[in-house]
Amino acid sequence: MAVLMKFNDVDQVYKETSKIKAAFKKAKVDEKTEDAFLKELKQKKKRAEEKFLDEVSKDSKLKNFKPASLKGDGGYAKAMAEVVKRTPIQLMEASGKVSLKVGNIVVVGS
Repeated sequence: MAVLMKFNDVDQVYKETSKIKAAFKKAKVDEKTEDAFLKELKQKKKRAEEKFLDEVSKDSKLKNFKPASLKGDGGYAKAMAEVVKRTPIQLMEASGKVSLKVGNIVVVGS
């Protein structure tokens, strides 16, 4: 499996569809497969967001979070941002099939 693109968050996936199309062309993905994937990607936006949040919430550092202070959120927002950066979102291609993986879960595939 080849990684075509990496993303920082789910919103970036939906903002950069033109870059996704360019990556498909570079990887010589069939146009029919490309169209099917992009259609499915739009349809499964909510599922992708939910799986991303599931992956982030499963992170051990958030589960075992102990606030650094009693002021504000105690650093929870900063810890959450670090977990979001560590959670991989990848556009993958293998044998002419394309998929979007959030963590280890395939969210969208063609």
